[in-house]
Amino acid sequence: MLEGAAGGVWEGSGESAQALVGSWRQRGLRAQRPSKLIVHEHPQYQGPITLDVLPEEIGEVPESEQYVSIEVIQPGERSGQRALLSVERFNQLAVGGDMQAILLNVVGAQQPQRPAQPS
Repeated sequence: MLEGAAGGVWEGSGESAQALVGSWRQRGLRAQRPSKLIVHEHPQYQGPITLDVLPEEIGEVPESEQYVSIEVIQPGERSGQRALLSVERFNQLAVGGDMQAILLNVVGAQQPQRPAQPS
């Protein structure tokens, strides 16, 4: 068990670390049933990281949004820059076009063509 700088207590190891943060133990964390906050992706840590939290400690969680994960590979590069965009922001990348229609056309073109069935 390792005590953090903010008084947090971290338990566990590896990719599935358990954490108790802040002074939650002093405020009766064991008496209350904590929620789980799972960090699946973070630029500075390998996940998932599971935090036991009291609902009032994390405040209001924003509405779930749908996201699109993209990668842009510039000419001559072997790897690209990855980004996570809201669907709304992703759709705005199709300047003057309809991203939904563009994607449908590309997906249709990439589908393998089935040979015609003999009648």
